[in-house]
Amino acid sequence: MNNLERGFWYVPVNLQSTKVYIFVDGSFTNNKDLSSQIGFVLVIGIELERVAEFILIRNIIHTSSTKCKKVIRAMLALKLYIIIIGINILIALSSIINIIINKFEIKQLLIVVYIDFFFAL
Repeated sequence: MNNLERGFWYVPVNLQSTKVYIFVDGSFTNNKDLSSQIGFVLVIGIELERVAEFILIRNIIHTSSTKCKKVIRAMLALKLYIIIIGINILIALSSIINIIINKFEIKQLLIVVYIDFFFAL
């Protein structure tokens, strides 16, 4: 087989310490018609904490990058919109995962949301 080093690599994770992470982002008016692009990546994994950073050992569950269907005129509104869309998908998929792992008597997975927006008052 050629190119065995390419593609997705799935790593085993311990379900006792695993969390479900979602990374959301939106690009404000970056398309030719001034519409916005929104996207998120949903992963399941384990976070290893380091000084001032972290390492995430993870497996991708779902990813999406689409043109925003609504006309959004503010950056904060765009960030809130993509968080809501991402969390809806996150809750649906993590509910299914939790139903499955409850059969094995493992505690429910925690949910972590990451965004790249800092808003200071």
